[in-house]
Amino acid sequence: MRSAAASTLIAALALSACEKPPAPAPGPGTSEGRPVEVSYDCGGGRTLSATYPDARTAVVGFAGQSFTLTLAQSASGSRYVGAGREWWIKAYPDREEGTLSPSAGGAAAGGPPIAVCRKAPTPGVGQPNPPTPVGLSPCKSGDLSLKQIAADAGAGQRHVTYAFINNSATACTLNGYPTAVWLDADGKPLDGVTVVQSEAGPVTGPPSEVALQPHARAVFFVSYTGIQATDKACVTASTLQATPPGNSQAIQIADDIAPCTDHVTLGPVRADPGDANL
Repeated sequence: MRSAAASTLIAALALSACEKPPAPAPGPGTSEGRPVEVSYDCGGGRTLSATYPDARTAVVGFAGQSFTLTLAQSASGSRYVGAGREWWIKAYPDREEGTLSPSAGGAAAGGPPIAVCRKAPTPGVGQPNPPTPVGLSPCKSGDLSLKQIAADAGAGQRHVTYAFINNSATACTLNGYPTAVWLDADGKPLDGVTVVQSEAGPVTGPPSEVALQPHARAVFFVSYTGIQATDKACVTASTLQATPPGNSQAIQIADDIAPCTDHVTLGPVRADPGDANL
């Protein structure tokens, strides 16, 4: 005859055999088991979609093409490579931005960017655009001066801040991207360097009209790779010629940036953020 204890044990084993194992927890990069889908604004009306089905995979859609990429080594951010493409995203305190480039393979950085994008804002989130100044005329090159006011570096990237300063006694406005050309010591444009307009930077968003009071300044941000990671050698500038938006006359200053890839990223004119370091 079975003992009461043995009967209880057999019943417990039978019950446990009928129970289903617990479902695995959703992995990183998923939302309650569903892939994370993110939209990015790449400027000029272009968009990029990225789906992250798990912590090591990104499916990127851009310009009618789709690429399945795998997480790879990077000094910062998250870098995905595969199918001849590289998708590198980095998170900053005020934004997330990503760069789609040809893949160089291995741990090496890719080629010049196909698109520089930033995460599209969530509807209803963020600050409203500042009011457009009324009754002011566009600034003229002859009333402005140009100055480099800050430079810093991080993870191989160089970030430079320039300012247009209003030297006249009348307020004026600037709106849009400046035109920037860097010249070498012989006065020729830097060999093979292309300027890429981008809304990304310490301040993000599309260009907006900036009211420039007398003796005040408006800024624009520039970034580039300062460490040689490809066969292309770094080239050093001697001069910057920057033309304010809406003008045809350039303002020239001495400058010494040294891009190590064939592009420099240029942002639009912004209101002075008032950073004490600037």
